[in-house]
Amino acid sequence: MKIIKIKIENKHAYFGKHSLITSNKNSAGKTTFIRLLLYSFGWHIPSTKGLQFKKLQTELTLENLMIYSI
Repeated sequence: MKIIKIKIENKHAYFGKHSLITSNKNSAGKTTFIRLLLYSFGWHIPSTKGLQFKKLQTELTLENLMIYSI
């Protein structure tokens, strides 16, 4: 399975072959983004301060990769 895109409300994030989540400063939302990604997979992730995940609409686009071995 490969993550193609996550949509949170009206914002999109696309994942390429070698996606990396980085920021030059602290408190930019990297951990919150990862938590929202896990939440969109269906994991029970507690909300963060000031952001209630249950009130957000998330959409996750995945690609199913079939690998065959003979």
